Amino acid sequence: MNVSRVPRTHRNFAYNGLTIGVYSGNPSHLSWLEEFLSPQFQLLGEGTSECIVSLTADDQLFREVFRRGARSDGGRVDCFALDSNLVRLPLWQSLGPDQIIFDPQFRVFYVVNPGGAETEMLTRANSLAARISLMRVTREFAMNHSHRAGCLIIHGSAFVVGDRGVIFAGPKRAGKTTLLIHALQGGAAAYLSNDRVVASFDGTAPMLRGMPTVVTVRRQTLEMFPDLLDRLLVRSYRSRLSLGEIREAQLRPVQPDQDGNYYLSPAQFCDLLQVATVAQAQAEALVFPQVTGRSGSIELERLSSKAAAVRLADCLFSSHSMQKVSAVFALSGSGAIPDRAMLEGLCLRLTSQLRCFECRLGDDAYRSAGSAARLIHDVVG
Repeated sequence: MNVSRVPRTHRNFAYNGLTIGVYSGNPSHLSWLEEFLSPQFQLLGEGTSECIVSLTADDQLFREVFRRGARSDGGRVDCFALDSNLVRLPLWQSLGPDQIIFDPQFRVFYVVNPGGAETEMLTRANSLAARISLMRVTREFAMNHSHRAGCLIIHGSAFVVGDRGVIFAGPKRAGKTTLLIHALQGGAAAYLSNDRVVASFDGTAPMLRGMPTVVTVRRQTLEMFPDLLDRLLVRSYRSRLSLGEIREAQLRPVQPDQDGNYYLSPAQFCDLLQVATVAQAQAEALVFPQVTGRSGSIELERLSSKAAAVRLADCLFSSHSMQKVSAVFALSGSGAIPDRAMLEGLCLRLTSQLRCFECRLGDDAYRSAGSAARLIHDVVG
């Protein structure tokens, strides 16, 4: 089902060998997406794409599809891999071979062709929420491609010093984002990723690539860095707007959600911290943060490659480590999904080439600016 009615502009994005063509009738959506994904997704010129994602905003068409209703069998499908679960969405009535999926959170339909190579997104006019959906579909194609290509997708943040990358890996609330901010404010590091890191083994040394996500800055993190909160309020960030759109709109100071959290695009996060961002780097070190709740600053303990590999296996995106991946946004015949044994083998392959540490974070971990420089020196060498 081709729902397009207006001329469309497009961008070609490349990630880890996969080219994704993204189309929209609204050029501002593509400009926002380019800012959100860059530089981790490389912007290409004209050329062919392995998969295509199109966004159409049309109130009448949206109502027509919505009135068809969900499928009578109540079918649902796994669509998006998150850190600990998969987003399962309802299947909708279709008049042809295309699979139609409804995303109630963002009020978007995904119309997927039988081969899986083309996804047409249908939303209401003037929907900024559709930008997040557009990013998620584009990212999911890249995630699935990387997973099937033998990469590890790690639940972690990462920074780069020179040409060497350092991963902070761990579950939610392990202190990854707070420790990343502390390292970046030290002045010597550049940003690579906040929540997802892709490790690949194409050459002699493993490489790290960032996988862009909306950055959640929690109230507890801002309490550690009061000056950061002041800058955040002045800049009025909104994750669904570009930096240019925010400046032009002259918005009021941003408000947190009910839990005290703020949500930024990667570009806004780097703008807040006044740091550069890089696309990839050679892997140098792997750090497992642990908040102790006790007095003290930052303590590092060296881990063996085997001990680190065991921990890392529990820090993969859980949906992948449990062999649950998106059943939608992947090219058919694009390769087998690695099993648990293969993933554990890749974990050991990665840790055997890195310096690995446990990082215990005491109550005074972030009170000294010098502790960031010491941390970077100790983990990078």
